[in-house]
Amino acid sequence: MSFCPHCGVSITVPDARFCPSCGKALRPEVQPVLSAALAAPEGTPAPPRRGSQTARYVLIALIGLSLLGLILGALEGSRPSSQAMGGMFIWYPVLFGLLWRNLGKRGWIGALVGLAAAFGVSFAIGFIEASTNPIHALARDPNFAAIRRFDPQAFDKLAQAYVDATRSGRRPTQQELAVLAWTHMGALVDRAVPRASDAAVESMVVARLRVYEEVAAKDRELCFYMLVGDQDSVEKIVSALSSLVSPATLNEATAAVRRLLVDAAEGTGAKTPYDDARYSAALRPVDMRLESAYGISSRVFFDDSMQRTAGERCTAGLLLLSEALKLDGQEKAVLLRGLLGAS
Repeated sequence: MSFCPHCGVSITVPDARFCPSCGKALRPEVQPVLSAALAAPEGTPAPPRRGSQTARYVLIALIGLSLLGLILGALEGSRPSSQAMGGMFIWYPVLFGLLWRNLGKRGWIGALVGLAAAFGVSFAIGFIEASTNPIHALARDPNFAAIRRFDPQAFDKLAQAYVDATRSGRRPTQQELAVLAWTHMGALVDRAVPRASDAAVESMVVARLRVYEEVAAKDRELCFYMLVGDQDSVEKIVSALSSLVSPATLNEATAAVRRLLVDAAEGTGAKTPYDDARYSAALRPVDMRLESAYGISSRVFFDDSMQRTAGERCTAGLLLLSEALKLDGQEKAVLLRGLLGAS
């Protein structure tokens, strides 16, 4: 009979390897074998080690500061350079990959997260810029969009003036923007008419005639200034339009001018070239109808030396446009272009 060397209990089972009382090995060689059996199998990789907290905080700070700088710049209307945007798609995967490794994770997963973050930041910057950048806000206005389509350089000058006013702390009101748009759209019409199609020119004349008629019903002098395109009265005209012209008529006229500018920019519509001789020939029968039906001639509108009142000249101008629209084909096209100053 043997006894347990650990607790002293008698061992009755021959060749027993463990004590039935305390469970400890009765022979010394058993414990190492057991420990080896319980150990991790050979070839199992060790768990990844986490990096230092200092390095982790540095990586997080670099990512956060770069993101903050880009977002704040976009909010202030400063678009990041192409180099900065391109560099973000390189450094974000690198920084995120290092951060993931520092956290004891696979670095390539962090690199993919960084790449996705770069795309997200790029999209966010574009969205912020489109929402807050004054130039983008101006370009969304259909009137300024038409100006931009017809004359990008004119739009750039307008946009820069708008940006300067906005950054100085004074954003122009909608009324001031309307005056600005009408002023420059009117200035561009003379250049657009020779390049626009006959259909676009006629559409604008029809829409403008309705505006002139509604203004004439309340203020014939102002109507005359509108007919002759008096630049000194533009601001007065635009500010008075909302009270003198119905919204539907005003919107139709504005849309017609926009279509004229876009049509002229595209230059694809059919157009009749202007010619002084053809203009004079088309004007003669119109003048004859004016004299026979209304006892008035186009000279009342055109000739300052006749010393007619602004109201009389307004009436002559309205009748002249109305009769010109009754012509057909190229005669009408030439006459309308002449009346709009296409020469």
